[in-house]
Amino acid sequence: MLNSKLNIVSNTYFSNCDLINKYNLKSLHKIPKLKKVVIDFTLSDFLISSDFSSSKEQTDSSVQIKSFIIFYILTESLSYINFNKSLSSIKKLKLSENNYSLKVSITNSKELNSFLFSFFVESWSKLLIDDFVLFKKDNTLVNKVNQCSNQFVFSTYIPSSSFVELESFLNKTNIGVNSKNLNIKINFVFENTPVKSKNLQNLIKNLPYFWISG
Repeated sequence: MLNSKLNIVSNTYFSNCDLINKYNLKSLHKIPKLKKVVIDFTLSDFLISSDFSSSKEQTDSSVQIKSFIIFYILTESLSYINFNKSLSSIKKLKLSENNYSLKVSITNSKELNSFLFSFFVESWSKLLIDDFVLFKKDNTLVNKVNQCSNQFVFSTYIPSSSFVELESFLNKTNIGVNSKNLNIKINFVFENTPVKSKNLQNLIKNLPYFWISG
């Protein structure tokens, strides 16, 4: 545990020095800081990836329990269910659709570093085999969350098969979900980010563990 803590501290220190020198930053407060990671997937995507999609609805208790178990294995945290309504128009008829999703927010620094290690170290070789690219055009730059507080979010979708423990669980159990078809959305929320910085993506790339993405 001590070695892990020292490694995190040293990584952060060297990263800060590198960013200050490389981008001529005048303060540590100009360096992006990962504030939290939000992980979620929709129950509609969960159903699509399953072999019981034609007979079940998002409100089905067995669907919600199975998705909850999968999410717990992935995050080791208790998720909560989001609900929202969307409107769609078909032949001039407005239809209301109920949408459900599971979501977990990781804010604790120790848990954040644990997730980053799991993502960029333990799962990275599998992601490369799947031709995953973190900073690709579809994911480019970050979506602005709050201009006043200089917060940005960078979102990407990861196939659940890239997470070894989750893939093993889905393959060994009769839960009826194809790990390659279930995509999980990961949102990296940063603060201290200059609103108009042209180097924002490069700054993020140079943060601890993110540099593994190349």
